[in-house]
Amino acid sequence: MKTQKAILCVFILLTLLLATPIYSFCQQNTETRRVQLLKDLRSEDRRVRRKAAEDLGRLGDEQAIAGLIGALRDSDQFVSAASAIALGELKAKLAVDALIEMLRNPSSEVRGGAAVALGRIADAKAIQALFSTLNDTDVYPRSAAAGALGRIGDTSAITSLTTLLLKDAESQVRTAAAEALGRIGDRQASEALVKALKDPNNYVRTASAVALGQTGGETATLALIEALKDSDRLVRSAAAESLGRNNDIRAVRPLIEALGDPDQFVRTNAAYSLGRLGDRQAVEPLMDAVHLDDSRVKNRAIDSLGTIGDKRALPILIDTLQDKDRVARTNSVIALGKIGDKRAVDPLIQTLSDPDSNTRKATIDALSRIGDERAFDPIANLVKTDSDQRVKGAAINSLAKLGATKSIDPLIEVFQGKSLELRNLAAIALGQIHQPESLRAILKLMAQVDLASIPDLRPSLSLFFKEAGLEARNQLTNSLTDNDLATRQQALLLISILADAASADSLIAALKDSSSEMRVLAALLIGRSRDLKAVPALRQALADQNEQVRLKAGEALALIGVPKYEPPKVLSDNNTIASVETRNSNLSTIKTNPTQTPLPPSPATSNNSLTTTNRVNDVPLTSANTLSNMPSPPQATVENPSSVDLTASNNPSKPSNSSTNSSTNSSTNSSTNSLPTTISPSIVNNASNEKPVVKPEIAKNESLEPKPEVKTTSPITKAPKNNPLPDNEVAKVEETEIVKPTPPLTKPNFVAKNEAAIVNLLAKILKEQNLFSSKNGSYVDLQTLVSESKLEEDLAKGESNGYEITLYISQATAKRPARFFIIATPIKYGESGERSFFMDETGVVRTNPVNNTAVQVGQVYGNWKQINN
Repeated sequence: MKTQKAILCVFILLTLLLATPIYSFCQQNTETRRVQLLKDLRSEDRRVRRKAAEDLGRLGDEQAIAGLIGALRDSDQFVSAASAIALGELKAKLAVDALIEMLRNPSSEVRGGAAVALGRIADAKAIQALFSTLNDTDVYPRSAAAGALGRIGDTSAITSLTTLLLKDAESQVRTAAAEALGRIGDRQASEALVKALKDPNNYVRTASAVALGQTGGETATLALIEALKDSDRLVRSAAAESLGRNNDIRAVRPLIEALGDPDQFVRTNAAYSLGRLGDRQAVEPLMDAVHLDDSRVKNRAIDSLGTIGDKRALPILIDTLQDKDRVARTNSVIALGKIGDKRAVDPLIQTLSDPDSNTRKATIDALSRIGDERAFDPIANLVKTDSDQRVKGAAINSLAKLGATKSIDPLIEVFQGKSLELRNLAAIALGQIHQPESLRAILKLMAQVDLASIPDLRPSLSLFFKEAGLEARNQLTNSLTDNDLATRQQALLLISILADAASADSLIAALKDSSSEMRVLAALLIGRSRDLKAVPALRQALADQNEQVRLKAGEALALIGVPKYEPPKVLSDNNTIASVETRNSNLSTIKTNPTQTPLPPSPATSNNSLTTTNRVNDVPLTSANTLSNMPSPPQATVENPSSVDLTASNNPSKPSNSSTNSSTNSSTNSSTNSLPTTISPSIVNNASNEKPVVKPEIAKNESLEPKPEVKTTSPITKAPKNNPLPDNEVAKVEETEIVKPTPPLTKPNFVAKNEAAIVNLLAKILKEQNLFSSKNGSYVDLQTLVSESKLEEDLAKGESNGYEITLYISQATAKRPARFFIIATPIKYGESGERSFFMDETGVVRTNPVNNTAVQVGQVYGNWKQINN
């Protein structure tokens, strides 16, 4: 037995591991499959054509509709009929006219198939044609037309259908008419259905009994009570179930008597209907039914006792908690939860150790429904100890209901765990508490957050604030003015994780905080967010009194991809920097902007950098060749330095003097990945390992070869260090520098540019996919997304910047939400790109090792390295 269980567990595990790649493979090959089936639809072998039509209907691809409409005129009647039914499965409204025409086909098989298809499409346009088909000479088209009219549900068909029910010679047609009248559900048909309960065919009587439960009414109740005595067990069973639907108290006594029917299904349906009617006179008969050996009747009786909610059933339901049948134990737990009597709390707490996980989960829900605090600690213990993820999830959901403030600590502990699903449930539960303590606990947690884990936390924290509401969001904003520095820092970090509309303003405002540590953290977080809106505030922060603030502000500007200061204007017709006033002069006079805050001196730039600069008040002036082609700001930074060797020597935030280096090195030695209760400058200085990405480009009509050295002489405005000039004074100094030629654009530069562009593109696709999903409720393929969004049209081909882009979609089911992920693979490894990139709906970008051509979809989380985005 143990061996069998082990084999079963291994089989289930393998199934789960293979589910995603198998689904992706099937989805990816849908188009290939459709093309092949459409080809088979033109085969000379009629059996191949028929099989192709049937498979196209099951494939669910609407692009097959045109081919199937053409196949309606196939020379073989069975191929035509199969094509018609396939069009019905696809609910192809475009095919309605063609199917109506097929109702006049010489073959009864084709006419019947067309009627079935029209019923599935349920277009009112087909009603008149289906009326005519009710008079067809063959059984199949008549019964199919009756069923189709029932699916369409138009009451105008009632008269024709009742005539068919009472007068047609074929029982198959009469049965279809009864079922159709039940689907329409109008009481106009009751009289005819009551008469049909006397039909000599038991299938007609059974269908009529079911239909009377759907139409309802006093006439139906009396007829169904009489049908409980029918000689056929199927008729009695249908009558017992329908009496529960009619909600007529007169059916209670007859149903109690039916609990003693010799047929199991009659007894089961009678117990079910007594629960739906909810009359207390059925309690004792149902309690007696619990003792029956028939498990079906017993479980239905237990369920009905819970639905009625009479406390007289409490003792027998508690006893059933020890039943050998796990389904009976689970049903008893659910029934006790519905009754809600606190006398059941202790027995239910004991049931938390039941060997069946479904029973344990149902017990948690029942105790949560009763709401007794005695259950809090046992359920909190299950969060830590239970082996079933669903049981843990149920326990998390119930904690907030049972203990409110008391549940915050165990929920925070879950929030710190590795399971994203459980963390999301804990976030929702914390938000439902609606207490200030829950937000304070989240803020305290921020002191221990690893900055690399921020993308993983964002979905959960968004769920928390969605549940907690606007009051919690306002409380978070108010925490930025708290007297305690640690509280302000934690609040700022949390705001940056949320990344909502108000986050950018809060981060910018924090650059003016009284604490330098707070300003350092703000600059660091702005750099990670790469928000262009913060550029003016960051440039002002370059004049901050604190060296670390100035350093982090410079790094943030580099990450955003903009220069520290506004560059001077450049002439388009020569290679010299000219003044705004004198465009024809080779010398330029640069004046200090009176409205701009005076800036401290910047460190000198290395001679082997990509561009050698003149300086005005230590403002970098770049050669015209480079400035005219200034790259756009990069949107993401790739961690792997082997593929991005761009600006190690050109980092404007890296000082070259010895004193600054010693200061920076000392802070680097104290690196750590987490933020303590109070975030120190040294930790913040090293919390991010990101390096600015500079994307060199080639000017128009300019060769890749280096140009000869050119001497440029300009009057330079200089101010003494740490003593900026007044706004209205300018000191002019003659200074000459050699402008070195811009180095040629090398292959690694092209690769890095492509990789940075692809990371940026993945972020755009994510944004547009989420916008589409919020409007339409589902994710879509890449071609549809391009047509419905602002993405470039060329992307619909699945290629961009030397990369092949593939998007996979997994639609929502009852057990999991909708998902999608994108893989970007270099078209030529090592030439158009050195790495592949992966991103799913969480927005986290991952990359595989350099030159790893074996990109396996099923291993994206195991072998891919996360990119700080």
